[in-house]
Amino acid sequence: MNYKVLLLFSILEVRINSIKYRLNYNPAKYDYKSKMYVKKDIMYDSFTEAKELQWECDKCKCAFSKYPYLKEHKTEKHSY
Repeated sequence: MNYKVLLLFSILEVRINSIKYRLNYNPAKYDYKSKMYVKKDIMYDSFTEAKELQWECDKCKCAFSKYPYLKEHKTEKHSY
């Protein structure tokens, strides 16, 4: 492997291990047996459908398509 690939893997590993991703990120995984994307117990035909609700609020379990929407929701609904 060259240096750029190793650097990219290390950046992705740090990003996924951050608290933001551990608490709120709900990725869709591909199931090779059913040939569909699975998120929790729901199956989707395409990745775009599964990606629409990939960020989840840890307090009220509302789902959002992008992190800024989740961040806005948290400041409006859950800030004291």
